[in-house]
Amino acid sequence: QMSDLFKAFALTAIFISCLGLFGLSSYSAQLRIKEIGIRKILGASLFNILYLLSKKYFFWILAANFIALPLGWFFVRGWLQNFAYQTNIGSIPFLITILILFLVTLLTVGYHALKTALANPVESLRYE
Repeated sequence: QMSDLFKAFALTAIFISCLGLFGLSSYSAQLRIKEIGIRKILGASLFNILYLLSKKYFFWILAANFIALPLGWFFVRGWLQNFAYQTNIGSIPFLITILILFLVTLLTVGYHALKTALANPVESLRYE
């Protein structure tokens, strides 16, 4: 029962963080819509615009992982040493965590970045 409770709270926390990231990327894309329109008119590719809108999120994710993963490894290692049959934790779970985190961020931020990058630049610059 305790495991199911932890899973439910973990999924709720992940969902709330994705909603926050989704809202933040929406706000960021809305603020930069004229800049993106000008960049598209001047010949920026879809990849350049996607990179422009998502690079700051990936930087902060790398910074958070740089802090959190060593702490997680330290606490999990200490927890595992309290068992009678000891085992070492490898790097594979941490790499899978980073991969899943980047994938979730790419899907969350990529939606607004792609929507903004594929928009007609004339619509964003019409009244300027």
